Amino acid sequence: MPSIVKIKDKTYYKLADNNHYVKIINIAGKKRTLRHKAYAYNSKAEKNFLKKFAEGEDLITYGSQVTLKDGKKYYQIGKESYVRASNFVR
Repeated sequence: MPSIVKIKDKTYYKLADNNHYVKIINIAGKKRTLRHKAYAYNSKAEKNFLKKFAEGEDLITYGSQVTLKDGKKYYQIGKESYVRASNFVR
């Protein structure tokens, strides 16, 4: 079981046998609310019309915002699945 460590106001899991750390938000995720309907995108910034989310829906995002090929910011919501950062309530 990893222990929880705080370094410079950020929370990390310390891995058991060595001095490696992983940000908790990368593992546990953070719940964010959509401010209007949104679609999922792949890593090439191509829209997946089958994955549609409703306004007010809560999604778990992992890590910080990333910039995909189209130059826009996204949050990762799963393996190879992203939602535009501008779709979330700030």
